Amino acid sequence: LRRSGVGSKLLTAAEELARAKGFRRVQLITAFPPAIHFYHKNGYNTIKKLPFGSLTGACMEKLL
Repeated sequence: LRRSGVGSKLLTAAEELARAKGFRRVQLITAFPPAIHFYHKNGYNTIKKLPFGSLTGACMEKLL
């Protein structure tokens, strides 16, 4: 389902729900390079890089 828009729609729905419940930010951790790109594309910033074995992961955040 990559590149079909489903992930962006799900992410937008989750962010809208978080806003409705009074959350001011979303934070997540991923070590999957395509996911890091996806979240950057959707307005998330890397706030810290994290070692995950042979990968470099990212702690990411978006202010709502």
